[in-house]
Amino acid sequence: MASSHGTGPGVGSGHRRSVLGLRPQAITVDMGNASRSALRVTLEQEGRTRVLDRYVVAAPVTGYARRIPLEVGQVVGYGAVVAELEPLRADTLDPRRQAEASARIAAAKSALGATEQRASAAANAAELAQAELQRARALRLQGHVSPAVEDRAASDAQRTGAEQRSAQFAVTTARHELEAARTLLQYAGSPGNAGLVTVRAPVAGKVLKVVHKSEGAVTTGQPLVEVGDPGALEVEVDLLSADAVRVRPGTSVVFERWGGQGALEGVVRTVEPSGFTKVPCRKRKKSCAKPQTGAEFIPKAD
Repeated sequence: MASSHGTGPGVGSGHRRSVLGLRPQAITVDMGNASRSALRVTLEQEGRTRVLDRYVVAAPVTGYARRIPLEVGQVVGYGAVVAELEPLRADTLDPRRQAEASARIAAAKSALGATEQRASAAANAAELAQAELQRARALRLQGHVSPAVEDRAASDAQRTGAEQRSAQFAVTTARHELEAARTLLQYAGSPGNAGLVTVRAPVAGKVLKVVHKSEGAVTTGQPLVEVGDPGALEVEVDLLSADAVRVRPGTSVVFERWGGQGALEGVVRTVEPSGFTKVPCRKRKKSCAKPQTGAEFIPKAD
């Protein structure tokens, strides 16, 4: 009996150890009080900041732009000079073209001298014809010559007078040709201050970008400087079409990880109606839904 009594408790103890070994382990959980609140659906996407009003100052005419001394971030006032344009410079002459220009000047001088001699001869002929006409009229009044002689003298006077005027015009033309030949050699490759065009800032702000820094030839409409107010910023976010249709102007926006402390609040200003197709860089092209571009968020002023 003593032996049987000793065996019974030993079997019961092993059974309890088996039950404790099969019990599941406790799981750590977070406890909290449940409460009713509004459901908030958010769309998280990275965006790009940009100046709200950016002004691109372009060249109004074709010309040679001087070096722009402005730097990015420099403050400019309304009407401040941002660029100066000179007339396009003439081509530089190589030795052969310089020799040709010198030869043209010499030829123009010779042509001027020849026309001046012809003009002098025409003037003498006109003077003589006038004298002959005066004598013919005097003799006609005295009855020594016929009317035909007087008519021929008048015709000669008119003809020689016209030849004199034509010779004078030829002299003027030769002088202009000589001046043109000298100008080609004088202004070859040299800058000029005549006709300087001044380009001014349309608004007060800061220089955002200097597109054409160094001097050089520019065409009409070519951008030179970008001016704007960096204090007036907006954020542009690209969203998929499925997400963009859920966004409306006036929707609240929270800006996080913008580089400063805390978060900024804003509202959606506009949702642009146009979109574009974005193709991932993969071996197999996959057409994505057209994202809605131009979701612009303007931070609220404090």
